[in-house]
Amino acid sequence: MTAGKLDRRIAFQSPIEGKDADGKVVQAWFDEFTLWAGVRYLKGGEAVMQARLAARAPVLIIIRRSSDAARITNAWRCLFDNEVYHVKELPRMTEDRAYLEFLAEAVITP
Repeated sequence: MTAGKLDRRIAFQSPIEGKDADGKVVQAWFDEFTLWAGVRYLKGGEAVMQARLAARAPVLIIIRRSSDAARITNAWRCLFDNEVYHVKELPRMTEDRAYLEFLAEAVITP
């Protein structure tokens, strides 16, 4: 991965809980930060094909290793291309240790 391939701005959000006017617990999303990222759309393979049949779009997201990136958990989500992608795993280091990569998945609503 080269820095030139990090060609998308992706906003990362973490879940927060609050209460509405009736005192019910509601979940909202807090904007944490925005990073340059590379996105690879996954295709092929039985598991990926099953996800696509269930109207889910799996992607591999690659970001530069940083203190912000180290905070990402699988409870977070990210936003790009007018879609919401749920982080499906903790970011893991690439072989060169300069980047982190993780799976994310958009749920497509008809």
